[in-house]
Amino acid sequence: MNRNLIIVHTPFHAMIALEFSKQYKIYADLYVIYDQEKYLINIRDICINSNLTLIGHTKIIYGPSASFLNRALELLSLFFKIKVFVKNNMVMTFQPCSFYIKYLFKLLYVKKVVVAEEGLANITYKSLYKSCTDELLFGKREAEIISIFNKNLLECPFPVLELSLGHLSKLCLKKNIINKTIIIGGPYVYDELVSKKDYYGYLNNIYIKYGKCDYYPHRREDVFELKRNVKHIIVQNNEPIELSMVNSVELPARIISGYSYAIFTLGKILPSKVELNISKMMLDDSDLQLKIISHIKKNKTYKRINLI
Repeated sequence: MNRNLIIVHTPFHAMIALEFSKQYKIYADLYVIYDQEKYLINIRDICINSNLTLIGHTKIIYGPSASFLNRALELLSLFFKIKVFVKNNMVMTFQPCSFYIKYLFKLLYVKKVVVAEEGLANITYKSLYKSCTDELLFGKREAEIISIFNKNLLECPFPVLELSLGHLSKLCLKKNIINKTIIIGGPYVYDELVSKKDYYGYLNNIYIKYGKCDYYPHRREDVFELKRNVKHIIVQNNEPIELSMVNSVELPARIISGYSYAIFTLGKILPSKVELNISKMMLDDSDLQLKIISHIKKNKTYKRINLI
């Protein structure tokens, strides 16, 4: 029997794959391309009692230490491991700009390809992400994009499957909501979008307004430096924040984010009583954020706040 194949890199990808399998009632084999052991452990946990079967994994090298030769050898190894599974109905993948994904799909014949968009940098569907996605999808027999947003927002030439996140949403419906604030971190300093001084000032302003909050750092943030410079509780968690909310006994009354995809996935998952705050930060993204909110908010409470 033919089965679907989903290639993931992170626990967030596995979460999206799980929701996809639940919503469209499909069973799929999961192959993991990862660079951190903790990701593989979390992905295994997500697959338990699900429609997903973890069939294999490959650890790869990222960064300066990865020479072209090493990556080429890893790619060939990956190709021989995966090719046996691609006689499937569909192959779904993330990160179309990844070296491994770009060249893997040049080597493989696939009947149908689904690309999952996964971040605000991708939503406008232009520049590098657009060219990578186009290259991956054009010329395939069947091609689709899956997103928590709809086709009107993505404005792309391919069919868009809108992900409801309904399975996770149901798990949060009856949870108690307590007077607590959560901050979703981001790699703003790492990516040189704001200075350390300005970002820590922003976090201090949140402390002045709401008191000590739970701060969920992005994987590219320096946790030790955060602990030295901010007054909030730094929550070190390897699982996606969406699953942290689903697995928690209680939900926070408000969530604050500067520029994070998670604020919109949580908008689909959490009850309408949870207040979702998008701080203006120092990014030229006002029009994009408002456009996104207009598409996704439905019965959710989004607020624009200025804490700079």
